[in-house]
Amino acid sequence: MALEKRDLELVLVNPVGEVIEKLRRGENGEKFTRAECMFLTVGEAVIFLQSAFNKQSQA
Repeated sequence: MALEKRDLELVLVNPVGEVIEKLRRGENGEKFTRAECMFLTVGEAVIFLQSAFNKQSQA
């Protein structure tokens, strides 16, 4: 998959139920519908990603 080749992750903010269902039906749906990849607001996503980035840079 293109995202894996580039070491990228997809984060969804406030996805509609229909979007989640379509992702789950897809070939790699489980990767995109993990709880840690879904957020209700952009602010939550930014805080999570900043925290994850800081942990990686400290390691």
